[in-house]
Amino acid sequence: MSTYSTSSSYSPPSPPSAALSDVLTAAPLSVSVYIVYDSDTGYTEALAHSMAETVREEGERLSQLVPGLSLSLTIATVAEADPDAFISVAEADPEAFISSDLVFLGSPVWNGSPKVSVLEFLARCPFSGRPREFMAVSFATGSAFVGGLEHTLATLDRSLSVFGGVPVGGSFRQALGVGAVTKDGVYSGYVDPVFLRHGASLASRALTLTVQQVLGKAVLAQHTS
Repeated sequence: MSTYSTSSSYSPPSPPSAALSDVLTAAPLSVSVYIVYDSDTGYTEALAHSMAETVREEGERLSQLVPGLSLSLTIATVAEADPDAFISVAEADPEAFISSDLVFLGSPVWNGSPKVSVLEFLARCPFSGRPREFMAVSFATGSAFVGGLEHTLATLDRSLSVFGGVPVGGSFRQALGVGAVTKDGVYSGYVDPVFLRHGASLASRALTLTVQQVLGKAVLAQHTS
């Protein structure tokens, strides 16, 4: 596991509420992020790396926005020494994935649907019958605009929601997740920067929503314990 931690001494004019101050001073706010994908040509992997970098940058930005916030952001990786060695479906821990606060699940489009290995990974995820509620981002790469990209994203979203995942969408360009076309017209042979920007935008939004959710749960727990 690779851990990325930030802390901030930035103090805006308005102090946080007493309840929020109690939570922030009690302990660092921990947010776990798990990125899993399968990639045949490197396109899906490129999206994964782009969104992970955005998550790191957004974590630092959020630490500057909330006074006293010490954000402990953990992104699961294959090797602790390599912060960019993200986990493929063959190496992923289904239970750790489902137990994370924010998950990213990516797949290439195979015959109009997610790759079999990704579906098999989802089948290995433990189902308790009681949703945990975590934020979820789906991403996929496909050869063509009408080759199953939207269906693949929708399938991943539905599958993650069964386990309590809350699919995160953005604008109409990322309503179901992040999709990149890699072999159609001008979008051929690489992941175009426009799709990487879509991924960055959604990753930023997803982490912000996740931090809000974790903070809210911590405040509620402080008052109901």
